[in-house]
Amino acid sequence: MNKLKKLLFGLAAIALPVLVAAPAMAGVVFGTAGGSRIVRAEGVTEVVSGVSLSVDQAGTIVTGTSINIKYDGIITNTPTSANVVCQIASTPNVGGLCDPAFFAVSFLLDTFAITFLQNVAFVVTDSISVGGVRVNAAAVGAGVTQLNAGVSSVGDPISNLVTYNPTTVPVATPLASLKGKVPVLGPLGVLTCAPPSKTGGTNFSVSATENFKSALATAAQETTFSTTPAATVPTQVDVILTGVPAGFTITPVSAVGTGTMVFAAVPAGSAVTQGASEGAITFSFPVTATDLATADTGTFSFNIGTTLGAPIASGGTTGPVTAKIRIGAVATTGILRFVDSTAASGTVVNIADCVTRLLYSWIVNTAGYDTGIAIANTTLDNVAYEPSSLDIASAVAQNGPCVLTGYPAGGGTPISFTTASIPAGQTIAFTISGVTGFSGFSGYVLTVCNFLNAHSFAFISNGFGSAAGPTLAQGYQALVVPAGTRVIPGGETLGQ
Repeated sequence: MNKLKKLLFGLAAIALPVLVAAPAMAGVVFGTAGGSRIVRAEGVTEVVSGVSLSVDQAGTIVTGTSINIKYDGIITNTPTSANVVCQIASTPNVGGLCDPAFFAVSFLLDTFAITFLQNVAFVVTDSISVGGVRVNAAAVGAGVTQLNAGVSSVGDPISNLVTYNPTTVPVATPLASLKGKVPVLGPLGVLTCAPPSKTGGTNFSVSATENFKSALATAAQETTFSTTPAATVPTQVDVILTGVPAGFTITPVSAVGTGTMVFAAVPAGSAVTQGASEGAITFSFPVTATDLATADTGTFSFNIGTTLGAPIASGGTTGPVTAKIRIGAVATTGILRFVDSTAASGTVVNIADCVTRLLYSWIVNTAGYDTGIAIANTTLDNVAYEPSSLDIASAVAQNGPCVLTGYPAGGGTPISFTTASIPAGQTIAFTISGVTGFSGFSGYVLTVCNFLNAHSFAFISNGFGSAAGPTLAQGYQALVVPAGTRVIPGGETLGQ
């Protein structure tokens, strides 16, 4: 038995050097760090903070291993080896560029990879950092307050595990780029019969203020954020106008920034006259200079009007013109682009047709009674009232129809009738018995004429056309209903 023990101990002593002759290479431990660079939440190509890997434990990473950096958001530029800085004593990197004999880089969707082409030994003073990566921040989702990057490895054997502490680091804080004021002053009121001239200077303005210092930047400044590839366009402020009626012209007058912020000069001939489609009208104001040290404001002034202030035909209440402010350019291609967004919106102009509202308190066509109506369009008053007269303002000549809506005395569905267009300076007259739908009607009638200064007379009689002739007749002037709400504490006070 003792001889057997001695034999086993002898064999163990011979085998032991074989077991320790090829020790496994020590795994590398990286301390990881990111940053919280503020990025534009509307941006498709936002530059996030760099990710740095500093060696905490020396070791060797073997051929075929990849360090993968996975971002919250799809990578939207074309990062190359120029995006990676190496400080590694064992590889001959020059000027911080990683030696291509040792490393290859690639990216796919949201992941940037550094692949080792040879074994690389690391010491505690070594580091690798990745920067200048642009991601689609807009696609991450509303309400996200932080974008992260996860760091991991693939291809590293269990015996040579690469570890990271921590495995997830912050890389960006998304914020809305702009806040605005629409309009800068209260909305402009415009009547279609007396619009401003399109060459009359500024009559409404909007403003946009950076929500953080680098929200707006020039193309050169954008390129310093990431040079792969260079940005070819600057950021811009877009002002989108909707609700502009056909025939009105919108003219951008000026774009003025505070501090060092400068916008491209408003080009001559950039006015837009609204067509029949009445679609949205967009004006873009590119940034040509800014210092990125302060959050500045741009004020954008416009004119809305017609040629020489010529009236626009009425057609019922027109409604508001609204403005929306967003950051641009909104595009599907290009290294700098944004999704459609709204930094601020509101009504800049209230356009209303010139109308007269009339009330006939009693209209009748029953039991032998009939009502005659005459409506005068008095807007052609240039002979009676001189345009230069100081005691009374001349009217603006307009043509238009009147819509009469009858409310039956006994209740029931109201009925309507539209007259022919009444030219300025002329009068239309008719009897209710001759109006389709009003036969047998009695009740009150509200009327809207699509021109100012309408006045009317109603005349009620019985027995008209009979052998005996009329035995009763009465006339009155229609009351003019003031513009605005009819719900007032003291009730209506109507004139003629």
